[in-house]
Amino acid sequence: MTAESLAPNLVGAVVKDPVQDTVALQEYLESVVRTRDGWSDLYSAIREVLWSTMPAQVDDRVRILGIRHHGPGSAALLRKALEVLDPACVLVEGPPEGDELIPYIADPDLKPPVAMLLHASDEAGLASFMPFAEFSPEWQAIHWALKHERLTTAIFPSTSFSAARMFVRIKASR
Repeated sequence: MTAESLAPNLVGAVVKDPVQDTVALQEYLESVVRTRDGWSDLYSAIREVLWSTMPAQVDDRVRILGIRHHGPGSAALLRKALEVLDPACVLVEGPPEGDELIPYIADPDLKPPVAMLLHASDEAGLASFMPFAEFSPEWQAIHWALKHERLTTAIFPSTSFSAARMFVRIKASR
């Protein structure tokens, strides 16, 4: 079996999503396969297959980039995926009430670890604390969007104060 015959099968088995899986495979290829003694033929063959099968242009579909864990590896893959996708808008998980604070993340003097603290002034018991580390996917996505002048906003009303207030009122009325 040659590297050239093995590479298309490996790529076909690994790459199901042409963006996320290709980015992950490229990362593995560069950080593991390239460094192994005797694997240079496989490294070259997989690179050739990846480059020949990459779409010339990514389509306009909505992409959800699931993050398995918060760590430097996930942060690096997220940045690479955003570079490949080049989205017009980036939606991050978090309370929409924090949108007004997003531009402050572009401040070069603001360095993680930091946190966004949101609270309801009329209901002291309602607060949301959103910590960021350098490798937090939200931090990376927001930074990418601000750097590339893309719209970025927080979504998921289940984390918002309005949803929390509704839950508190429903619970109190029972």
